[in-house]
Amino acid sequence: FRALWDEFEASLSPDAVFAKSIDRVQPVMQNLQSGGGTWKEFAVTSEQLDTRVGAKIARGAPGLWGHVRALTRTYFDRAAG
Repeated sequence: FRALWDEFEASLSPDAVFAKSIDRVQPVMQNLQSGGGTWKEFAVTSEQLDTRVGAKIARGAPGLWGHVRALTRTYFDRAAG
């Protein structure tokens, strides 16, 4: 198990890159479900989400990020309005 964890942490294989992408989606989904959650608390912008999280999700799961990004755009558009 340790070898698998090290592979995941270092993103040493396509499977590890995918797993890391999936791992990063979960907090995004939590923030969407909680009406902004920590995004509100820390004044996160759409651009920050794209740069800090989106690029990492898209690296291993580009189709998933496209779907999730559409959901986050809706949130950020509403929050700005």
